[in-house]
Amino acid sequence: MPDSEIIELALQEKRVLLTYDKDFGELVFHKHRKHYGVLLIRVTPDLVSLHLKALKNFLSSHSPKEIIGHFWDIDDKYL
Repeated sequence: MPDSEIIELALQEKRVLLTYDKDFGELVFHKHRKHYGVLLIRVTPDLVSLHLKALKNFLSSHSPKEIIGHFWDIDDKYL
């Protein structure tokens, strides 16, 4: 499914996207696509355990109100 369809479906279903795909940033910032929220994971080294740790730390420090409708980079600062 193309990214443009994914972001549209997530918006319709009121779902925040969790992704590793930087192309969603292109859709949001350059093509001004509406979205329900995007969480882009960019953690190094590329280990699932670190991705989960960063995501957990991010979610524990941000309210749904801060997440919905916004684009977030979840990177090493959340480790």
